[in-house]
Amino acid sequence: MKLNKLISLIVRICLIFILSISGLFIGIPVANAHRPHDVIKQMEISPNYEQDQTIYIIVREKFLKSEDGGKSWYKLFRGLDNNFDFSSFSIALSNSQILYISAPGDGIYRSQDGGLSWNKKNQGLEEAKITLLSVSLHSPDVVLASDKEGGLYLTNDGGNTWRSVISEAQITAISFAASDDKIMAVGDSLGNIYLSSDQGLTWTKIIKMDRHEKVQAIALSPTFTQDNTFWIGTEKGGVWKTTDSGNSLTQVNKGLSDLKIRSLVPSPNYSQDSILFVSTWDQGVFQSIDQGNSWKKVSKGLTKNSQADEDKFSEPHFQDLRISQNFVQDKTIFLGGFDGLFSSNNGGQNWQEIETLSTRIITSLAVSPNYKNDSTLAIGTYEKEAYITRDKGITWEPIVRGFAAPSYKANSNPSIKIEYSRFYDLIFSPNYEQDNTLFASFLYKFFKSTNQGKFWQQMHLFSKERGILRDTYMVASPDFANDKTLYIITKNGGFIYSSQDKGETFSVIHKLKNSTKSVVISPNFAKDKTIFISGFDRLYKTIDGGKNWEIISNDIPLDNVIWLQLAISPNYQQDQTVFAGTNQGIFKTNNGGKTWQQLKGSFLIKQTIIEAMAISPNYQNDHTIIASVRGLGLVKSTDSGKTFEEIGGDFNHKHFLGEMVMSGSSPIHFSPNYAEDQTIYGFGSSTANLYKSTDGGWNWEVIFIPQKSDLIANLLTQLKVTKIFFNIYPSLRFLLALIIALSAYPLVGLLKLEKKLPFNSFQVKFGTTVSLFLLIVITLSLI
Repeated sequence: MKLNKLISLIVRICLIFILSISGLFIGIPVANAHRPHDVIKQMEISPNYEQDQTIYIIVREKFLKSEDGGKSWYKLFRGLDNNFDFSSFSIALSNSQILYISAPGDGIYRSQDGGLSWNKKNQGLEEAKITLLSVSLHSPDVVLASDKEGGLYLTNDGGNTWRSVISEAQITAISFAASDDKIMAVGDSLGNIYLSSDQGLTWTKIIKMDRHEKVQAIALSPTFTQDNTFWIGTEKGGVWKTTDSGNSLTQVNKGLSDLKIRSLVPSPNYSQDSILFVSTWDQGVFQSIDQGNSWKKVSKGLTKNSQADEDKFSEPHFQDLRISQNFVQDKTIFLGGFDGLFSSNNGGQNWQEIETLSTRIITSLAVSPNYKNDSTLAIGTYEKEAYITRDKGITWEPIVRGFAAPSYKANSNPSIKIEYSRFYDLIFSPNYEQDNTLFASFLYKFFKSTNQGKFWQQMHLFSKERGILRDTYMVASPDFANDKTLYIITKNGGFIYSSQDKGETFSVIHKLKNSTKSVVISPNFAKDKTIFISGFDRLYKTIDGGKNWEIISNDIPLDNVIWLQLAISPNYQQDQTVFAGTNQGIFKTNNGGKTWQQLKGSFLIKQTIIEAMAISPNYQNDHTIIASVRGLGLVKSTDSGKTFEEIGGDFNHKHFLGEMVMSGSSPIHFSPNYAEDQTIYGFGSSTANLYKSTDGGWNWEVIFIPQKSDLIANLLTQLKVTKIFFNIYPSLRFLLALIIALSAYPLVGLLKLEKKLPFNSFQVKFGTTVSLFLLIVITLSLI
């Protein structure tokens, strides 16, 4: 008992010493490396936020909605069949269920049910390249929209018809008067301000900024009809104010240390509190309590990411600012930025970040080829997490041992970073029943496990350019047990890496000269050596295991086809069938890619982007394909693609199957035993939700995967960190050993070993201390 207590005490002393060194003496911070990419392009809150807690955001070109103040999010997609990225959206203040959203090249969409469904509203638009729109404060049917080519459109019937009201002006800001539904103001890229007093039918240029300063924001005073006041936020010149409807302007930048204005919003209770807020490019939020005459910075808690300043991005750190209509009571404000979404519940005095796209988003999904017997599937998340289930998703255990990679960065601010790689792809060995092997591809890294994910070892691929290995796809030979063949294909550059020793070594066997998107391998690969790869604007095929490739899409009669998804028949040896999902629907070949036909039997998939696609393992008998269609959701064909029908019911309205962030894994997976169990899995949530159907896709359940840590994995990571410390400061090994040994010296006497050994008390304590010192030094040298 005494010996156990002694050992426990020594261990505690060791841990305390290591923490003391890392935290106090060395002063090197240990940080988890993560560069956020959840850039909030635009944000709006419901006019009834106090009651419905609803927020909308555009993030990573996804349109998301939260109904619980940002605790959870889901994607809005029904009816949004856009080919181009979203540019702007607006909520009707008078009816929170009505929204409009635009995408340059696609035009304008309208929703009447809070974003759950959308209809395109483009009649009268000369160009569909809408970059900015805003709904009147008074009517959900009155909307202004600006065109990329230069012009302003107006609708007063909810988007059914549009008319051009300003031409040859790139409108960059829109504002409506709260006190008069006929008064509106807009500003353009050259510093001109236009005013309308007849509900947008005619416009008068009332201001021309001296330096042609781009107008970023306009805010008409909530009491404009009484005070004739409005404010102009400019690209680089700060804020200007007029109190005579634009006849004169005064620059009001007192207290503004950042003059790059992004947003300008008066308090809903402005007539009583005289409060305005502005957001700026670099410094966040400023508040005025004197009608915009002076400003005070209120940015405590806001964070920035240096990535925004890089030439590749050059984006503002902060963007839209929105205030709760019940601000006088709840003091709630929201701010979108490059580093995420922020909120304040005390009028901007303090800010907190709200998670939008979670690091727990599922990016990889794999189903065991022996699923019928082992009920096993595995998932990987955007960052840090991977789990395996052996009971069809009921319980999950983490499989992350070996992934974390601490590294030391020596510069003016030295630190140890723990990099948790982001999953891109995860696959089981086709021979998993015997070899227990899984493969995982990450951001620049590749791993292999030969014990069902219990521990992972890194596989090493060589590339002259690190960026080449950023996004990758993996495929293993169906005859893996015999040929030991594994392929890794890079999205960037189209490099084909091949391994013939189960992933131990790789070599580049070809370069496609094109970015890639999807890869499938023939089920009869052992004999036909066939692989198909989609290369965005072309399709490739090899019949010699990847040494040589031919383009097999040159005869497609359509222009601008982008090849996105591939699915190969499990009976390919006999039917030579491959399906290709594109931005113009689904194409099919029955002769191994010699010719392709566009599936036109159903309007559901015609001329529409295919987000995800999978083919039944029993295709020879059930002829089943399932696809996730942009703007629609899940569809299914049971006649080899001749006809499709919607599936999923109500699930299909709020749950999207497809990539939420970059992924190398198919978002839809059939059970290998589908003929009997009718099971399908999928992902596409903004968090760790897995979707499962056991009736062929007609009904679905949501499986939430709880976050779990692995104690052993954490200890292994800390051991690696300790090794870095000791490599930086080798003498710490001796110092640690000395302190532990000296601490143990008086404690050894408690064991009274001299009564059992032929030595006196001093000899026992001294000998034990020296031995312990040498043992610790040797042990730490082996770390």
